[in-house]
Amino acid sequence: MFFVTDTMASINDNKFNAQDQQYINERYQIMRDGFKQLDASFVESLYEADAVYVPGSSKATIITGTQAIKKSYDTFFKKVQKKNATVDIDFRVVKRLVGNNQVTDVGYYIVEFRPAKNTEQPITHFAGKFVWQFERNGKQWMVALDSASHTDANHYLDALSQPGLYYGMTPAGKINSTWE
Repeated sequence: MFFVTDTMASINDNKFNAQDQQYINERYQIMRDGFKQLDASFVESLYEADAVYVPGSSKATIITGTQAIKKSYDTFFKKVQKKNATVDIDFRVVKRLVGNNQVTDVGYYIVEFRPAKNTEQPITHFAGKFVWQFERNGKQWMVALDSASHTDANHYLDALSQPGLYYGMTPAGKINSTWE
């Protein structure tokens, strides 16, 4: 369970500036690039060494540490590669909470799975809610907590752009969701 405390300040916190805002927004593109390339090496530049990842799947356990998180993404990417498919992910941040050397982003994500063309299977999507908690590590902001859960893709589509926050693409064509 995630709690927002009274000690968190608004986006106008004096210690958090436009450069920090841009740096954090760029973290989403780093993950996107990793998904497009089916390359989990992005984990090392995005996550703290002792980061915690709470996957959206009810069957998955909580994963701790960069190497274990990377292994989790490697396993997923190998399944995609085995099917000769591609995958993309994007995010819509709806709230950013800024505190003392911590930033918490809350929003939605959508994953687009494109099967190999010779399968004639349709493109499918799945969406979820996420919480990313960043901690300042020198001048860098690193993910210390990544928590996800599944949701209806319409929540992603209906999320409104917030000034200064990362706002991802709208998938082309009909959304074919793999779960309700």
